[in-house]
Amino acid sequence: MRKIVNISGLLFIAACLLLSGCQPRTGKVIRKRLEAKTFYDPGTAYALQGRYDQAISEFTKAIEIDPSYAGAYYNRGLAYYHKGQYDQAISDLTKAIEMNPECAEAYHNRGNAYAGKRQYDQAISDYSEAVQINPE
Repeated sequence: MRKIVNISGLLFIAACLLLSGCQPRTGKVIRKRLEAKTFYDPGTAYALQGRYDQAISEFTKAIEIDPSYAGAYYNRGLAYYHKGQYDQAISDLTKAIEMNPECAEAYHNRGNAYAGKRQYDQAISDYSEAVQINPE
C-alpha cells in the first residue's frame, strides 16, 4: 500500500484552488505532483537507507508521472552518483539544473560526478557555479 494522503492537506489545497479561481490545468498539475510524491517519498527513504536501485526505480516512476519534478531528477541523480554511474548522474543533475538553475547543490553534486569521471575542468566549473549561487 502506498503512503496514505493527509485528507486535511487535500482539503486545504482544494479550498485554495476554489478561492483563488485557479484554472483546471493548475489543479491537474497539483494532482500530478501529489501522485508523483507517492513514489518520490519512498524513493527518498530508500536513498537514505543506501538502497539506490529501489530509490532510482521510485524516482523514475515519479518522473514518469510528473516530468517537471526537478527534485526527482536531482535525487535520482544523487542515487546514480552513489552507485558510481556518473554519466546517468550528470544527465539527471543537468536536467534538474535546467529546471532550477539556482540550485547550488545540483551544480556541486554534478561537479562531484564529473570529478568521479576525472573530468576536472567540468567539475571545477560546476563547483565555481555553486559558489557563485551560494557563497556560504
